[in-house]
Amino acid sequence: MIKNILIPITNGTEEGEAVITADLLTRAGANVIIAGLTEDVTTSHNITIKPHILLSEIPEDRIYDAVCIPGGLKGVNTFLESSLLHKIVLNNYNSNSFICAICAAPLLLDMLNILQNEDKFTCYPSVISRINPERQSNYLDVPVVKTLDKNIITSQGLGTAFDFGLEIIKNLFDEETSNNIKEKIVLKKI
Repeated sequence: MIKNILIPITNGTEEGEAVITADLLTRAGANVIIAGLTEDVTTSHNITIKPHILLSEIPEDRIYDAVCIPGGLKGVNTFLESSLLHKIVLNNYNSNSFICAICAAPLLLDMLNILQNEDKFTCYPSVISRINPERQSNYLDVPVVKTLDKNIITSQGLGTAFDFGLEIIKNLFDEETSNNIKEKIVLKKI
């Protein structure tokens, strides 16, 4: 069965986190939909990406197997103000879809109370101060965290994007698929 994945992007999105995640999930056989808040997105490093679809064209009640939110602080600040994205993310979370956030994107999970006070998570180290103070002690300084008993995956940043994508694949598909892709892309630790 094909897995459907939504990756929202906006001006200021960290392009590497979005593209690496989309690439790895596509290699696993997922149908990845990159949805922009605008028709052309200028990323955090001035690269233009043309999304597959506008986020506004997606019904807010559409359910995906995963919603993967890239970072880039400017982009995440825009996501924090997008009521449509909030509805999509919450509807998917409440339907047991995987909600995945990298870099500054866990700020959105915090704001929407998807991260609860007992949930372990990670994020870009400098944004921890913007997380609800009651949750800050649950921060783990590791590349990727799969929250226990929940479909939440968080990661730290561009340097952990491959770990992030492979963890999503492991949870959506299986460990063998994740390991096969890791081998095919010759991912090795330095």
